[in-house]
Amino acid sequence: MAAWRRIAGLMMVAGVIGAGLALTGCEDTAAANVEVVEIEGRKFFLELAADNPTRTKGLGEREVIADDGGMLFVFPEPRRLNFVMRDCPIAIDVIFLDQLGNVTAVHHMPPEEPQRENESDYDYEMRLKRYPSRLAAQFAIELQGGKAGELGVEAGEAIKLELNRLKSLAK
Repeated sequence: MAAWRRIAGLMMVAGVIGAGLALTGCEDTAAANVEVVEIEGRKFFLELAADNPTRTKGLGEREVIADDGGMLFVFPEPRRLNFVMRDCPIAIDVIFLDQLGNVTAVHHMPPEEPQRENESDYDYEMRLKRYPSRLAAQFAIELQGGKAGELGVEAGEAIKLELNRLKSLAK
């Protein structure tokens, strides 16, 4: 009987250790998809959007963005960008950055009317307002609506990013 208790105890310890390792693995995976970026002295935890499907979806369909949350879009090459409020029921601010992390444009994007019942995808896409990067941009940061204004982010200033690592993630 004592042997069984010892084996059961060891199995319980192994299970607890295994569960702890599994949790650590999940946290590491989540952390790999989040970039911590300091903007005007405040830390933001930004979800990475480094491939076309993720960049296209963006923060669409989100009903809440955390006060210190948002998304960091990474593109393979700098180019003129236009963002739209596709399927976004809440206001979002976008900050475009060039390949060096310099702000090229800042926009407040209010929600748009959702796609109408009989509206084609093309017609819906064409009626959405475009928010341009103005100059070639390789990154974009989306935050809660009004946050960029609250922080005082302006074109010409720099936001420090791990440029080479982020660029290597872009697909």
